[in-house]
Amino acid sequence: MARHTKPLALAVAVILIYFTAHMVVMMMGLEGWASRPPLWDPATHALDSIHFARAFRHLSPREFFVQLHYSAMWPPAIPVLQAPFQMIFGETWLVSRNWTAWMAVPTVVIVFVTGLVSHKRFGLIVGAIAASLLAVSPHFQDYCLQEMLEVPGIFFSMLTLFFYISYLGQADGRRNAMLWRWTCLSGILLFFCKFNYAVIVMLPIVICEFCCWSDFRKMLGKALLRFLRDVRWRSGFMRFIVLYTIFLIYVEKVGIQFDIDGHRIFIKRALGNPTYLLLCIVFVRNYFFNKPLLNTYAKALWSAPEPLHSLLRFDVLPALVWLSYPDFFKTFFIFMLSEKTRRSDFWSMETVQFYPGALIENYAPHPLVGAVYLIALSVMFALWKRLPRVSRFIVGLTAFNLALTILHPNYQVRYLMTSVPMLLLVVALALVHLWEYLSQRTGARWDKAFLWSAPVLTIVILSAFPPDPDRLEKALIYYTQPAKVTEGFAAICRESKTGEKNTLVGFSNYMAPASIALQCYVDFPDMPRSKMPTTMESLGLSGEDNGEKIVASDLIDHFFVMDYSQLGFDVGRLQEAPILDSVKAALAHSHYTPKEILNQGPGGFRILEYSKSTILGDSSKR
Repeated sequence: MARHTKPLALAVAVILIYFTAHMVVMMMGLEGWASRPPLWDPATHALDSIHFARAFRHLSPREFFVQLHYSAMWPPAIPVLQAPFQMIFGETWLVSRNWTAWMAVPTVVIVFVTGLVSHKRFGLIVGAIAASLLAVSPHFQDYCLQEMLEVPGIFFSMLTLFFYISYLGQADGRRNAMLWRWTCLSGILLFFCKFNYAVIVMLPIVICEFCCWSDFRKMLGKALLRFLRDVRWRSGFMRFIVLYTIFLIYVEKVGIQFDIDGHRIFIKRALGNPTYLLLCIVFVRNYFFNKPLLNTYAKALWSAPEPLHSLLRFDVLPALVWLSYPDFFKTFFIFMLSEKTRRSDFWSMETVQFYPGALIENYAPHPLVGAVYLIALSVMFALWKRLPRVSRFIVGLTAFNLALTILHPNYQVRYLMTSVPMLLLVVALALVHLWEYLSQRTGARWDKAFLWSAPVLTIVILSAFPPDPDRLEKALIYYTQPAKVTEGFAAICRESKTGEKNTLVGFSNYMAPASIALQCYVDFPDMPRSKMPTTMESLGLSGEDNGEKIVASDLIDHFFVMDYSQLGFDVGRLQEAPILDSVKAALAHSHYTPKEILNQGPGGFRILEYSKSTILGDSSKR
């Protein structure tokens, strides 16, 4: 960065920080900010941070590893970062909400700083425009209101890109090596924030390294050829692997079923333990019969030159260690290949319209601005070969992210969140390259004035689309639930204290296990985690689809049956929906004793508790 642009960069940073901090303060002043509890996913993230905070406070490795075990779906990095704040400010979901909101400030700043290094002459303009457009994005503001992973996810994604773009733009070899190490370190941190964030950022980085550096290609080529040469393709063990793989594909696509002691067993997923078993067999067999060869590979990998050295040591190895735990391995693939929510076939207008429409309607501060985003991306992609290396990387990265998002069967507006800052960098780069093209014809007389316009452009964008308190209030209401639901949480917590295993018949987005647990920790801070109501599957009844057998098993002390009929709206999908009716029917004529513990009347919950008679007797003695 030129010396005369540093004060301008500082001025832009101050403007962005002031605007974003002002927006966060406005959010914290919204009615219901401190009283409206979160829904399912946000509540889960907040609860994770509380569990890590408790492990740190108690200096308990056991509590830490128990929570780590429950971090299979959502990795632990962000809850661990929130944990110190839970320890300081109290263990509530409000701490997580405040933390996420204030993360907007460094997130906007890191987008600005990444823009600074993305263009040698006009990076100041790129960063100012991209960061300003992100700060005024309505959907970005919506997720600053929630205890979700998207806002910190943007921060760590852009941090990784900052290091890598700096690495691409540097000529000094020693400094390049350091920047590459920081890229890899931030990449693994991104992996432990959310798996797909690491895939959509680090995979294009590796592809870029492969395409840009012939030494990297030669290194990988030699390693691959050696591996192919060392594999004994005609051995009996290789035939076993091929047959086992065909079996796994059959199980995944078709499924198998059989009877054991009168129970019908149906297996329809091969990405869990069956795949893990195959990997273990391969490793154990090679460990005992090919140990010298394994040692040779290990030494070669550990002593590999850059960029492979840092990539293997800081990214691949930690990821493999994480995935070596069976639950993490299985859940990783379930997470990456999650359910289909796209309503129509892939070859339909929904595929063409959904995400462009979301970009225009939800992310852009005005529909016309959203149209400019799409036009700028299209033009930059068309001119991809003519662009400088850094610009080509950013355009390719953005296109790759958008393509993966569109191809994935789970369609949600929020899945664009980490792609949008990249797209905004492309939009700003398009403006800068247009200026460069025009200045070649007119001379560079106005270049300095263009740079000096950065603070003005920032103020203009931020002033044109100020945060709307009414819209933010509506968003808070939409993404949270009324304070009165805590009465239901509290009633369930009060009764759960007397049992060891408790469940709720009808978990929903409005009555989630984490939401109940958060209230239990407020009302009964010393309540054991094992007593918190959870799903029947988590209580050892996985795969059981017969309600009578579930009730007759006598494993569960309290069943809390939810009645949502008085709410006046549909709560959406219910957890364990296929077995709920049969469980309710079985409870009605079981030895469990019914009791209404809450009836909020019209617009509220009705909760019926079924308790074991032994539990009732014990509680009456107390």
